[in-house]
Amino acid sequence: MAALARSFRECCLYRACSQKKVLVADDDPSGCRLLLSVPGKWGYGVLPASDGEEAWQVLQHDHTVRLAPVDWLMPEVTGLEPIKRIRERNIAPFHAVLITSRGGKQSLIEALERRARMHRSRPTPCPPNSARSRHVHRTPEIHPMNRILTLGFLLLLPVVLGARGENWPEFRGPTGQGIATAKGLPAEWSATKNIAWKKAVPGKGWSSPVVVDGVIYLTAAVANEAESSLSLRALALDARDGSTRWGVEVFQNPADKAHSKNSHASPTPIVEGRRLYVHFGHLGSACLDLDGKVLWRNSQFKYSSVHGNGGSPALTDDAMVFSCDGASDPFIVAIAKSDGKLLWRTSRVSDAGRKFSFSTPLVITVKGQKQIISPGSGVVCALDPKSGKEIWRVRYGQGYSVVPRPVFAHGLVFLSSGFDRANILAIRPDGQGDVTDTHVAWTHSENAPKTPSLLVVGDEIYAASDNGFATCLDAKTGKLHWSERLAGGFSASPVFADGKVFMQNEAGTGFVLKPGKTFEKLGENKLGEGTLASYAIVDNALFIRTDKSLFKIQAK
Repeated sequence: MAALARSFRECCLYRACSQKKVLVADDDPSGCRLLLSVPGKWGYGVLPASDGEEAWQVLQHDHTVRLAPVDWLMPEVTGLEPIKRIRERNIAPFHAVLITSRGGKQSLIEALERRARMHRSRPTPCPPNSARSRHVHRTPEIHPMNRILTLGFLLLLPVVLGARGENWPEFRGPTGQGIATAKGLPAEWSATKNIAWKKAVPGKGWSSPVVVDGVIYLTAAVANEAESSLSLRALALDARDGSTRWGVEVFQNPADKAHSKNSHASPTPIVEGRRLYVHFGHLGSACLDLDGKVLWRNSQFKYSSVHGNGGSPALTDDAMVFSCDGASDPFIVAIAKSDGKLLWRTSRVSDAGRKFSFSTPLVITVKGQKQIISPGSGVVCALDPKSGKEIWRVRYGQGYSVVPRPVFAHGLVFLSSGFDRANILAIRPDGQGDVTDTHVAWTHSENAPKTPSLLVVGDEIYAASDNGFATCLDAKTGKLHWSERLAGGFSASPVFADGKVFMQNEAGTGFVLKPGKTFEKLGENKLGEGTLASYAIVDNALFIRTDKSLFKIQAK
């Protein structure tokens, strides 16, 4: 691994320096972030702004190569997303993008020049098929004119970064934890203010919108004229104006009852690469290409869902993973992303009397090993993504109908234990077996959410409770900073972007809070339509699904 990292680093830095294809921008106060273009992949790393001599490691995560400094590679942060996520096609003209504030652009360019000179008398490792790999090359001195060319590339950076913003590819965004890098989001809106557009959505569904490369994807359950059957559909809309690109029936099922706060299309879809994965709980799962062609279907996992489907799936490596927590014999299943066939199935062993739950799993990395964190009634389990084998478990009594997706920060897994009385738990995920008595760092019960997921921003954790309270705790200790009543009840999960925490109640009122240890409300915004879905955030816009419509909220 070290040799791979060294070869990868030197080749990329050599090519960046010698060919002058470097971008530098003032952005990151922690140092210099280096985003590298790799065939078929993208990567990022961190160099100090002083001399660029940081040690590197290569991390392989799904279809992503990430570079990170050694001091970042603690177990609790190996899954951290980069501050600037730039897709390969956006940096194709360049071999590296440098983002820094400490030391400034000029010192960073000089650091790269020093680095290039270090390679003057050394063989340059490059890809084996490259003609360069058969010869020893000396890196030429960088002419002052080339500095001008390099700085000229800086003028293109806003174009490169702005051409395509960060995507929102799954439930709770690119990290699955409600965090976005978007800027310029409004703190105020209404049914008429800061509305870029509003479009009716057919049928019923509480899946949250996902947005990838300018296209919004949703699912919906559309009843036939006699309302005796449901067309379970995948939808694609243009994010610019809300126009429909396509709508495809994935399954057709008899119309059965669902809870008043649920639907037959509640799980949020996922986009990865050129594929859209949709999930309708016990009614089936499917994969489509981004033009709406169904590639495979799987409806073999039948169970009594009690209140309808709810939990969204997660992707890891070659698997799509989801929970099947019905009235009895709950289990977690992994199917192949390629064809939908079963990879493994693991029973959920729990003492809870009520077995049904609706949570969404979260994939984390602990000490270099991935874990699938899957809460259910009475217990949360960590599973091996390859085999489904249980790694550790924590019991939390009779908690049932568990909905919130876990979050992971500061080396702790945070979750809420469901009905009837929820507790927030902070768990160290480095144990084996039953770690209930040894690895629970802290708990908190007052105004703990039963439905919305938690949100970690910096050292604070935020909760929106079903009964209308917003709460802020110290994420490391569980110390209460504040708990304030907002208005109405909450089902949607909070999100963070642009220095703001966004929460939305079931009446469609959005609350904008300033993150911190003291409570400060920046806005209270009424749309006038009920909603249970969570926000999607892309570029400078919020996408909000209500019971009737899809809104794009954008400052004007």
